[in-house]
Amino acid sequence: MTLHFRPDLLQVELKDDLTVVKFTTARLDDTNAHPIGQQLTDLVDQLGRHKLHLDLEQVQYLASMGLAKFIALHKKVRSVGGELLLYNVHPTVYEVFTVTSLTKLLDIRPKLEEEETSLPASA
Repeated sequence: MTLHFRPDLLQVELKDDLTVVKFTTARLDDTNAHPIGQQLTDLVDQLGRHKLHLDLEQVQYLASMGLAKFIALHKKVRSVGGELLLYNVHPTVYEVFTVTSLTKLLDIRPKLEEEETSLPASA
């Protein structure tokens, strides 16, 4: 069985039992949420990949359809005893997760701002 992933949306890297998925689109909205959701679901259903780490660094905009896809994926991964992590989440996208209380349901980690990690020591 061959799965085709759209490089304009996702890059998938398999590392032992871990699957790292890097989003390559700046928007997760009604125009692309379905193919992204299908590709992520195929990883779990067809390839048996149950430990997913989603790198959202490129995503600047997240619509409600994208939120729905993450919730559905969370339920699917959880039902097979897997793990779902969303990380490198842009502050404006993280705010969407916070306002919708999804930070209480999903393991979501905000992107650390470079300024925070490279501040010069005070004299």
